[in-house]
Amino acid sequence: MYRASALDREITLTEFLQRVRGNGHGAVLLRGAGGSFAVMAISAGLAFAVNALLARLLGVSQYGIYVYVLTWVNILAMAAKLGMETSLVRFVAAYSAAGEWGSFHGLLRYSVRMITWASLAIGVVAGLVVLALQDQMGRDQAETFFMALLLLPLLALTGIRQGALRGLKRVVKASLPEGVMRPLFIGLLVAGLYGATNAGLGAAQIMVLNLLATIAAFGIGTYWLSMALPSEVLRSAPTNDGRTWLRVSLPNFMIAGMHLVLGQTDIIMVGLLMGTDKAGIYAVATRLADLSLMGHAAANSIVAPMISSLYSAGKLHELQRMVTWAARGIFLFTLAVCAVLVVTGPQILALFGEAFVAGYAPLLVLLIGMMIIATAGSSGLLLTMTGYQDDAAWIVSGAALLNVVLNILLIPGYGLIGAAVATALSKTLVRFFSYALVRRRLGIDSGVLSLRSRKLCETD
Repeated sequence: MYRASALDREITLTEFLQRVRGNGHGAVLLRGAGGSFAVMAISAGLAFAVNALLARLLGVSQYGIYVYVLTWVNILAMAAKLGMETSLVRFVAAYSAAGEWGSFHGLLRYSVRMITWASLAIGVVAGLVVLALQDQMGRDQAETFFMALLLLPLLALTGIRQGALRGLKRVVKASLPEGVMRPLFIGLLVAGLYGATNAGLGAAQIMVLNLLATIAAFGIGTYWLSMALPSEVLRSAPTNDGRTWLRVSLPNFMIAGMHLVLGQTDIIMVGLLMGTDKAGIYAVATRLADLSLMGHAAANSIVAPMISSLYSAGKLHELQRMVTWAARGIFLFTLAVCAVLVVTGPQILALFGEAFVAGYAPLLVLLIGMMIIATAGSSGLLLTMTGYQDDAAWIVSGAALLNVVLNILLIPGYGLIGAAVATALSKTLVRFFSYALVRRRLGIDSGVLSLRSRKLCETD
């Protein structure tokens, strides 16, 4: 019995390894999600180390200015992308599968042109606003804003490269430059500058180093995209279908914008209503909570082009199976990370400085929201990758508006906990309205607790 059992296990392992190396949907999902998760895990570790270093070197006040300004610039970069980074994933996957290389080429050229002009226009307007308000902001915050606005075109154009590489299922190369190289470069530059000067650093100086690191990462990522493009793309004459691309991108733009509102409104509102010191403390708590999203983001990086390909081919049963497996992995990862953060949260926050321990209570609230969200799987992505981006946009917009209202109502009376409650509740509503709409529109159940998921478990 023992020998037979051992042999069975050996055969099972061999078959598993063969499947992982194959070209099946499960193998592609596992390899893509695994590679993306590895990058995100390294990225999260580097981001934690770099932010802990910055918080220690800058202090609560200057670190709060740095985080607050960077949050605003990320919002402006999202606006400059016009939703085209999500459209690129969908269209690149479809064009590659169909061999429509001229459309692929035209899409890349159109995206670069549109996003470049949008980022420059938004940057100029934002610079004029900062110039007009610099007396109210204070010198440190205004200088940091001016430095940060130079990041805007780079952050916006990065979306093109990431979207194209994800559409080609090169998810590791899509995220490696910004996820790993950029924070690594920032950390090295900060440590080098501090070691050379042995003097106190300010938020504006750190933003300059951020800009240098971003330029380096952008150059590496652009080179990788040029190497990954099929040779047929550049050999084909570009065709222009700007009306279609823009019609799909604008709802995605609204979705991305509203998701950013959901993710950043609490930090912005805390900064406005409680000051940048509190915004810095709260930002650290939100970034710790976001660690639980790594499994979701890793899975979605490869799930997105697979949804587009399978849905376009009418393979709904295979799509259901793939979504179910992704949901299981997302939930288990989120559960594990949340459990670790609940136990070790105070100790981790203390690494940033004793003042940051005040972020533990809002961290717990945010983690509860993350666990609830994880049960719904990739519901929002299913809508945007299958042509129902308009419905998804309305859902996210409603939740974003609710988030703003709840933050205004709850922060004055409940402080950081009020901001966390507002955000957790708003994000939960987005995911479950999306989940219900996916069941209605597609007949797909994206949840981890569904009856359909259990039936698939029994047949696998």
